[in-house]
Amino acid sequence: MDFKGFEKVGMDTSALLILAVPPSNLEDFKNKFFPAKTVFYHAAKVHHEIIGVLINNFYFDEEDAKKEWKRLAEELNLNIVYWHKKFKEELEDKVRLANQQAVLKSGNRKLKIGEPDIKIISCFLNEGVNKVYTLDKGFEATCLELGIDVLKLPREYLKKSGEIRSMNKKVIEESLK
Repeated sequence: MDFKGFEKVGMDTSALLILAVPPSNLEDFKNKFFPAKTVFYHAAKVHHEIIGVLINNFYFDEEDAKKEWKRLAEELNLNIVYWHKKFKEELEDKVRLANQQAVLKSGNRKLKIGEPDIKIISCFLNEGVNKVYTLDKGFEATCLELGIDVLKLPREYLKKSGEIRSMNKKVIEESLK
């Protein structure tokens, strides 16, 4: 689908998780940072990553994790981009090179990204995404190297998400005693 006149913004797993938990983060984001002429994109694999993290790190049951993903996708009107073999050589090599340059410039080997992030960024490049939300420093550095702007979510979102995770963990631990 062609979105002429709209800004294409990518969302990686880390940003979407922070918007999902707690739900108040998403509401605040929609009220403050969701311009009318923005179209959000995510890579196909993100769907499963989010459900897995909600189950394993935030202690959701599977059904609730799937419902949370559905709510998030609907409220942000997320558009999916798929990885295709056609990305493999040209775009993936471009992303790998950008990541290598980011690591060399910074001197920080922790900025090296893995194959899943290479595929996600390749999808975004192919789709013409020119801005991304991410909390991952390697993903961020690579996108910046490629000329993709990185947008920041408020720090308070991360704090609230961490608090929910801790509370859920305590509830689970208590129920197991």
